[in-house]
Amino acid sequence: MAAQMYFGTQSNMKWIAAPKVGVPLSMGRFTTETDFFRGASGLSQSVAGTKRYEFDFGLRHAAEIQHLMNVDSGAYGQTVYFLDPFAMQTNVLPIHWSAPWLAQYGVPNLMGKNKFKQAVTLTTTNTFDYPNYSAVMGADAGNAAWLPAESLTLWIPVPLGYTFHFGAHSNNTGANAVYVGITPDGGAEAVPTLLANNVATLTNYTYTPGVNSGVTLKLNGNPASTSYLSGLVAQILPVGQAAPTGSFIAGRGHSGCRIVGGVQELGSSATLDREQYTAIVKEFGNWADD
Repeated sequence: MAAQMYFGTQSNMKWIAAPKVGVPLSMGRFTTETDFFRGASGLSQSVAGTKRYEFDFGLRHAAEIQHLMNVDSGAYGQTVYFLDPFAMQTNVLPIHWSAPWLAQYGVPNLMGKNKFKQAVTLTTTNTFDYPNYSAVMGADAGNAAWLPAESLTLWIPVPLGYTFHFGAHSNNTGANAVYVGITPDGGAEAVPTLLANNVATLTNYTYTPGVNSGVTLKLNGNPASTSYLSGLVAQILPVGQAAPTGSFIAGRGHSGCRIVGGVQELGSSATLDREQYTAIVKEFGNWADD
């Protein structure tokens, strides 16, 4: 893992010392197994779930983990964000943003929390490994009442010295009737043109902040029209690094987390200036019911 990790809340993000190598990461899928009398087995399982991280920062100088302790205290708010170095160079979006059709199976729907069933269509002209199905966004029999104001939002931090790259791929790449709008902190919404599924270009929008900042993603556009979103990709790369190309990469990020368990241990150095901190961080974000 990289030497540092970008960590904090929307109001206060900082680079901190990275946790130890080998962070346990799990996906909270719902799973129920059943064994039948005749010997057969049954399995009920959700297609995706919330992320759960176990960060062990080891023994550090107190100053190195002070920001962690401040965040854990709730001084800057409850929702925690961080940039996983592996996700930054692959796809920082959560799985339900990178493959919107999965809302058919109960993962958060980009059209809003009250939309539990996602209409889908086969992904056509698919030569770069995009999901087999595309989500029908906007007007259709199942989602005629959708309004942009109901859409989920996703905030992603973008540190100084980095560029945010984004691309939304679709079956229909004409007029952006329904689109994924991107609003930099304090800026105006941008409307990236939808990309096709048969091009190597993964992203066509960039944002390079002049200070530590972030962007908010939200579904927007004409609710009486329809777009078919196949796959979304976002990467955060050092300024000047070439934009990504190639095949679709599923999302490896999260939609906002909370520290659900933190353990602080005082060190035993002669000056008592070292502490150890372990945190269990779980995704809530778009999945929360409140």
